[in-house]
Amino acid sequence: MKFSYRQLQKHFVSDLPAAEEIAEKLGLHSFELEGVEQLDNGDILIEWDILPNRSSDCLSYYGVAQEIAGLFELELQPLSGQYQTADFKTSDQCSLSVSDTELVPLASKRLFKNVQVGDSPQWLKDFLESQGSKSINNIVDLTNYVMFITGQPAHAFDAAKIDGNIEIRMAKEGEKVTDLTGEERSLTSSMLVIADEKKALDIAGVKGGADSGVSENTSEIILSACNFNAEQIRNTTRALKLHTDASKRFENNVPFVALERAHDLFADIMVNEFSAQAAQDIVMKGESSTEP
Repeated sequence: MKFSYRQLQKHFVSDLPAAEEIAEKLGLHSFELEGVEQLDNGDILIEWDILPNRSSDCLSYYGVAQEIAGLFELELQPLSGQYQTADFKTSDQCSLSVSDTELVPLASKRLFKNVQVGDSPQWLKDFLESQGSKSINNIVDLTNYVMFITGQPAHAFDAAKIDGNIEIRMAKEGEKVTDLTGEERSLTSSMLVIADEKKALDIAGVKGGADSGVSENTSEIILSACNFNAEQIRNTTRALKLHTDASKRFENNVPFVALERAHDLFADIMVNEFSAQAAQDIVMKGESSTEP
């Protein structure tokens, strides 16, 4: 995975050592160094090969920042800042159910209103470019940013396109989902989907669906962040021959703590930079949830 030196610096209270020193020390201690690249914009990209035994915590900027903090005895910045919640609740608009908590240990949804979909700010475009990702719009780009920073994949659904309540269940044999690339996928009953009361919305842990995707007309979104059984996701990606940045992380066991970090970081930027409104509550279900 490639890491922007400029972005890594944002996670620390004091100045980082030189990029070459960080690259070499982590290369000796934690990960195999793949290369260091000087960019035209003045940033430096450091590429480390994150092996499977460290993928759970270090396929993310925050995970690598924690590693750097330990090696160099540096103080980390808080991952997200304070943000104001609005006077509405996610639970007033939809409920969430999980059919198998062994396959979905933790699932969460949060409602955002006053959403304005448009072009991403330049800092977000630059970040995604450093990761080899294409900018789509500010909301989709922000979910990708949150994934790269926290290691927790997240997906934004257009709330207006969801019929009733949300369930994470096994797909029906032959059930079809048109993914965000426009390709129709035929699913089997061994695969998980996130669904509303009428249809499957996406292939859980692998790829979002086009029918509930964010567009320029979206004004309310539901952010989904979940934890899935690694073997379950691995089997689905192999069967569909569909491998994504999200599935790569789920296949390596995303830690539960990343889910809360992702929600807070997303809400912080949505409220403080994108002028959206965040619900007071996060609806959660699963064997690792403390909510009813």
